Order: sequence, then structure tokens, then C-alpha cells
Amino acid sequence: MILRQSLLGLLAATLLHIAPTRAAEPYDMHVVLAQTGGGALLGEGQVAALKIMEKLVNDEGGVAGRPLHFILHDDQSSPQLSVQASTEILGTRPAFILGATMTATCGAMAPLMKNGPVMYCLSPGIRPEPGAYAFSATIPHDGFLEAVVRYFHDRGLTRIALIMGTDSTGQDGEKAADRAIKLPGMEAMQVVERVHFNPTDVSITAQVERVAAAKPQAIIAWTTGTAMGTVLRGLRQSNIDLPLATSTGNLLFSFMHRFADQLPSDIIFAGGPGMLVDPRLKVDPRVAAKIKQRLELFKAAGVPLDDAAETIWDPVMMAVEALRLYGPNATAKQIRDHIMGLKDWPGVYGLYDFTRVPQRGLDARNAVITGWDTKAQTFTALSQPGGAPIDSK
Repeated sequence: MILRQSLLGLLAATLLHIAPTRAAEPYDMHVVLAQTGGGALLGEGQVAALKIMEKLVNDEGGVAGRPLHFILHDDQSSPQLSVQASTEILGTRPAFILGATMTATCGAMAPLMKNGPVMYCLSPGIRPEPGAYAFSATIPHDGFLEAVVRYFHDRGLTRIALIMGTDSTGQDGEKAADRAIKLPGMEAMQVVERVHFNPTDVSITAQVERVAAAKPQAIIAWTTGTAMGTVLRGLRQSNIDLPLATSTGNLLFSFMHRFADQLPSDIIFAGGPGMLVDPRLKVDPRVAAKIKQRLELFKAAGVPLDDAAETIWDPVMMAVEALRLYGPNATAKQIRDHIMGLKDWPGVYGLYDFTRVPQRGLDARNAVITGWDTKAQTFTALSQPGGAPIDSK
């Protein structure tokens, strides 16, 4: 009997020893994206980037040993649905929410986050107050447009026409363009015509005729996705082929392929350095190392790297850094204060300094003008950070 009990005890101990350890509970991070609707081209790329980031973070230990797991919510590019999704998420009492994709959807969500959680908007179009729980990704429209205007100026293109949507993106872009041409050294720049259109319009023939009559040397069209497709069709139908600058939200392979037969011969974008491989770009070595790492990850995954990934990458890594520092039970205030204190922080978009640029960390000095190489079917750097043409001394 004693021998039998001893054998049973030994067997139980052995089974206990070899029983699989219970997997750690995932850390859920909620993400509101435009997976469908007008912002879908951008949202689709952001989803692909999240899959790569989830694997990277978890391969490096996750969040205090807990695997990171993104929970995606499709707001269909609708402010009303972004509010609905946010309200549902708030019921889970999260400390951090990533999104939304577009200026209007972020603007609708932000008032809900007045006292937390932290919301990191993936559009540059909102302007959170310093110290708020809302943050805005990448460079503000002011910075992007400053780089565009400086680039056109240095090319001798001083007569500019504006084609702007009537939505929040277009309104903010128009104000930013007006401010940019009034900067010191830009005295030669002038807006010779400005026209507006509703992003849901299917034709802008009348507006394009006004632009043509003004005889501009270059055009700035600040809108994204399908609305930008309407602009491209209107210009092509009127045989207008001028240097055309547009929003970073169109800096996507999917956009270039979808509208390939409508593109002008000289199209430029305001973006960052993180998706470009060019030894002429003068970026901090720490930033270059981050860019190189991400390029290798996307290449291994077989995913094209464009602005969708560039926009979403750094906000996720900042949040993960805070969660690893304070633990998975970090409060919204801890995450907010951590991000607000980052200075000289290397990301793929450049060196962030939230003490100098609250709620964003970046400005015009980080903006890179990007072009499209039709032959190579890829994006290429046209300027240094700040907008000076890349070949200028």
C-alpha cells in the first residue's frame, strides 16, 4: 500500500511538472481605423503594419511578459461610427486608444478623451491642447505645407493654385498653405486661384476651369483617397499637367496603383523619411537605424512599406515603451506623462521632442518631400528634411 501511494505521488508530481504553463493573458490595445469608406486605402495599410508590429513586440517579450494583441474597430471613415466605437471601447476602461485614421474621425473622438484615456490620432490634422490626453501623429499640416511651399519656391514655381476640400482636412490645409506663403523668404510666392469642392463630389470641372484660367505654375490639392482621385480625373480631363502637391494621406502604393492612369507627370507628397531608402537623406543615425530595422521587417513579411506604416509605427512603439516601463496596469496619466516627456526620441519619422512640440513631437523640420519614380514604381526622396531640394547645396 505504501509503495502504491508513493508511486501515485511520484506520478502526480511528474504530471504537475510537465503540465503546460498557462499562457499569459494578452494585453489588449484597441485601435479605431478606417478599414472601409473614404479612408480605406490608408486604413488597409495600417492594419498590415499592425500585424507586423504585433509580432515584433511579442518576439521581444510583449508587455511585461504578456503578448500584445490589437483589437480592431472599423469606423468606416465615419465620425458618427468612430464615436460609437469609442464609446464601446471606453466601457472596457482602457488606458490607451490608437486612432482614428482621419482628421474628421479623430476630431469626433477627441472630446470623449478629455480626462483619458490617451488617444493617439493617426491623422496630422487635429490640434490637441498642450497637456491633453489626445496626441496627433506625424507633422502638422502647417509643417507639411511649409515644406511644400519651400520646395516649390526653390524650384522657381511661385504661382500656386489651391484645390481644397470643404472638409476638415481641406480647411486645415488651406489655412496652412496661406501661412506658409507668408513666411520670411517666401515673398515671391502667391496664390493665383483657390477653389473648393465637397469630397463626395464626383466631378470638379468648373473648379478646374478656374484653375486653368489663372495660369498657375504648380497646384496644391489637399485631400485624400477617393476625393483626390476626383481631383486627378478633373485635371486629366482638362489636360492640365502641372507639378502637383498633395497630402501625406495619399503617400500609398495602393493609391498610386489605383490612380496610375490619372497621375500627372510631376506629383509630390509631403511625408517623412521612414519609408525612403536614399543615402543622400540627412537623418540622425539613430533614426536611420530604426528605418533600416522596419524596412527589413516589411521586406521579410512581403508587405509594401508606405505612409500607412510610417504614420502608425511610432505611436505604437511609444505606447509599448510606456507599458513596459509602468507595467500592463499603467494608467492613462502615466502613459500621457511618459509621452509628453520624450525628448530626442528616435522614431522612423525623425527625432521627437514633445517638450518643444507638445502633443506631436515633430514639425516642419522633419518633413520630407517625396516623389514617384514611374519606372521603378516606388517612392523617392526629393528633399532633405525641411523641404530643401535634395540636390541643393
